[in-house]
Amino acid sequence: MRRAIVLMMLGAFTFVGLNAQVQTEEKSKREIRKEKREERRAAAIAHQEKAFEAIKDKDFVLRTDMITTKWGRTIPVVNSVNFVRIDGDDIAVQFGDPINIGLNGAGGVTYQGKIQQYEIFERGKDKGVGVRINFNSPASINLITLYIEISGEYVKGQFNDGPNRLSMRGNFERASESTIMVNSNRRIGLVN
Repeated sequence: MRRAIVLMMLGAFTFVGLNAQVQTEEKSKREIRKEKREERRAAAIAHQEKAFEAIKDKDFVLRTDMITTKWGRTIPVVNSVNFVRIDGDDIAVQFGDPINIGLNGAGGVTYQGKIQQYEIFERGKDKGVGVRINFNSPASINLITLYIEISGEYVKGQFNDGPNRLSMRGNFERASESTIMVNSNRRIGLVN
């Protein structure tokens, strides 16, 4: 009988000790998750501030990884061919597919022009920064409007050329540090 009582007491103490150890491990896992979340949030805010500085300096490239059409179809694209480049008062928006030839020699079309209106607006610290750009291009008869939103790690853009609308998502870099090459539109394919 004594043996049974001693064994039950020993089992109860062991169970209580193991239970306390599990709770401290869970607490530390929660703390680790919270620290990682804070690190990601701080990195996103730092990325957003860098992008905002590049936008203010008009030294900005949005390398597009995904394009969404006006019908909602999402297409993954090559970011060295699909981009928005703002360099001073000059702007270039290029769409293409490296497999095809296209009007610009890079499988698509390039909208180049001078910026006519450049409006920066902040939405708050956690909500991001936006830019509205109006420009004309020989590739279009319409006034082209481009909206760029910077929130966290990603940069979004919306390109409006009259009835043509595309949404873009990707990463940013400074135009002065970029290796992107803008292709000019040709009148008849690749013939000069």
